[in-house]
Amino acid sequence: MQPLSVPALQREARTRSNPIAPQSALPAAVVARGGATFGEVSANAHGIFWCTSRPWEQGRQTIIRCTPTGETEDLLPATVSVGNRIHEYGGGSYALCGERLLYSSIADGSLWLLSLTGKRQLLCCVPGGRKMWFGDFSWDAEQDVVYAVQEDHSGQDVVNRIVMIRLGSGSITALLEGNDFYLNPRISPSGTMLSYLTWNSPEMPWEGAELHVARLAEGAAGIEGEGVHVAGEPGHAAMTHLWMPNGELVFTADTNGFWNLHLWSEHGGSRVLREAQEEHAFPQWNIGGHSAAVLSDEAFVTAYERGGSMHLAVCSIAGGRWEELDAPLTTGGRSLAIHEGAVLLEGGSPLLPHGIYSVDIRSASISSLAQSFELPLPGEVELPAAATEVIHNDAGEEIHVVVYRPRKESSSPRVLIRAHGGPTSQAEPELDLRMVYWTSRGYTVVQVNYRGSTGFGSGYRRALLGSWGVLDVDDCIAAAHVYATERDAPAFISGGSAGGFTVLSALMRDGVFRGGACYYGVADLTLLLQDFHKFEDSYLETLIAPRSSRAIYEERSPIHHLDELHVPVIFFHGRRDSVVPVSQTEAMVRSLVSAGQVVASVIYDDEQHGFRKEHAIAYSLDAEHAFYEHLLGAPPPQLHPRLAIHNAHLIGEHH
Repeated sequence: MQPLSVPALQREARTRSNPIAPQSALPAAVVARGGATFGEVSANAHGIFWCTSRPWEQGRQTIIRCTPTGETEDLLPATVSVGNRIHEYGGGSYALCGERLLYSSIADGSLWLLSLTGKRQLLCCVPGGRKMWFGDFSWDAEQDVVYAVQEDHSGQDVVNRIVMIRLGSGSITALLEGNDFYLNPRISPSGTMLSYLTWNSPEMPWEGAELHVARLAEGAAGIEGEGVHVAGEPGHAAMTHLWMPNGELVFTADTNGFWNLHLWSEHGGSRVLREAQEEHAFPQWNIGGHSAAVLSDEAFVTAYERGGSMHLAVCSIAGGRWEELDAPLTTGGRSLAIHEGAVLLEGGSPLLPHGIYSVDIRSASISSLAQSFELPLPGEVELPAAATEVIHNDAGEEIHVVVYRPRKESSSPRVLIRAHGGPTSQAEPELDLRMVYWTSRGYTVVQVNYRGSTGFGSGYRRALLGSWGVLDVDDCIAAAHVYATERDAPAFISGGSAGGFTVLSALMRDGVFRGGACYYGVADLTLLLQDFHKFEDSYLETLIAPRSSRAIYEERSPIHHLDELHVPVIFFHGRRDSVVPVSQTEAMVRSLVSAGQVVASVIYDDEQHGFRKEHAIAYSLDAEHAFYEHLLGAPPPQLHPRLAIHNAHLIGEHH
């Protein structure tokens, strides 16, 4: 592990801000190469483990081990990629089982046991291919069984359940089913109880997940009795839950407007551990997350959001002691582990790339196990100045943003508004090469945590319910007015998935934008109602209106208002997208071309929802940038035959 000195990084940033030195632009290829992601951190006596995805290996996700001697190794062959498609977004793809590791294969859903000596064994082969997924594992050492979430696509309807997998034989027993969804099965230290989350449509887990505790029969023979409902109901979700060594259960619930910490015991019921304006949980778009980890018999470490940034703290149950760790990380904490007196987590900061970090609990000193890229950056590329800020719309309401500014003012400034996906998600302050790409070209990047974003309490998050395509758009437009006016600069807007829908809606609503980029975004809400996967099948009903309110869906669908879209837009999509079908983009482009609007598109045959491969990441950045500059008068982009700008002769009309 490499000890890190944050003051040294700050000095480096200041040193590289010499206004005499020319500022070079960060190549898109460097961005793509530095786009590795990290997560699913765990540890035991055999080392520290995490998952990482690699764009330069076609987006392959593998498992890395840092051995007790400090060496790192890839545990899987180069042809193997771990993962699942539970809820389409996956997660929780492996579990440590003593000297073995259980993982799921993204190729066909099969389960494999890997001895840490290097031998692989097929445990369970899924017949029919891609019909069944397993994830979110919890190992019972005494019985040598694993509890897991299973998503079964073999029948007419998709069925989610909690199952038990015997590692000795590979046999699978269904334990809990009947509700629409299940999440986070966790075995108690005694091996006698199983906690889990469950919910039904139209609720999403962060709006109505219930925490239950079931009693297990002896000898891992199944579930006994009805179990106990601990917390959660429609409108008030329970989320993260963690068993303490004494059999008490730490969990989060948002009954007071924030996901605060609570404690449950079998005979004592529930009580609040800490009540504050802090979010100790996060929406599980990806399953298997755990933002808390056991430190001792009576203490645990928790990662939480406050003021738009991630923090770490130690909480002592008995004395109620609360001790914050002054670690220089502002993002991450979606998975935590404890190892030899340190907290292990994925995260980053405005001065630290996304990676795996170790934070010493006594001193809060930080070390790096892995990072998505190395500093300093090549050439004379400067790190941007990043800050969380609060602006106000015309009604005086607060809007949270993360702003990345070039350290040297450009003679031709531009502003790029970015709308994150989700829309129940969050933009966090982190050293992201995608931001550096733009700031190194003179753009100020404003990532908008519009109403509906997480990290600011349930009131802020729920403000978007019934108002998607309205309030998120209002907030992005307000941010554009603030920052474009501040810099007297042309403004553009970009976003993916739900953010792509926000982009298209914003381009039709206000003349502040000179152009936009829509990545795998929603254009026709009425079609999405008919062609949506199970996890989000009813999500639109809470974000917009009941299915029967077709007029509202048509009113908010960009494809039904092409006469209002007079701003050039470029689209990016993957043909393998199973969340937002590529047909949404294709229909939008055809209609805009026919309507005589300036439009460009790039479709990748080998990409899915969220680009994972090096060529797509790099090319998309360069194409988006060239498109914007062409709108401002630069020569036509000479990138690739795939990029064709339709009705380009009209571009001058938008100057």
